[in-house]
Amino acid sequence: MRPLHNFRARKQELLPTASNLASASLIISLLGGPLMMCLLMWSPGSEGLRVISWLALLPQALALGLGAWALYDAEKERKAGGQWVAVSGVAASSLTCVLLVLLNLAAYRLAVPV
Repeated sequence: MRPLHNFRARKQELLPTASNLASASLIISLLGGPLMMCLLMWSPGSEGLRVISWLALLPQALALGLGAWALYDAEKERKAGGQWVAVSGVAASSLTCVLLVLLNLAAYRLAVPV
């Protein structure tokens, strides 16, 4: 019986891990938005790029939803781990949404007519 007790004790000592939802939220928010912002700042006069950058808000909204869902699950199941990843994903996607909207609105003013 002693080895089984050690296994259970060791399992309880492990740090809780982040959920897949929280990790997906952080990855989506950190990859999609900054890439689109760089493209938009590189060529603000491109009408097609501006349309695509408005569509880039969709993955950010997905990341925001996944992060909120991960936070809800962590609170509901009283899990201690992974909340910081979900909060980081929610914060990054919120900031990216705001910056994308501001850059899109500024791109119309920055665009030089050809």
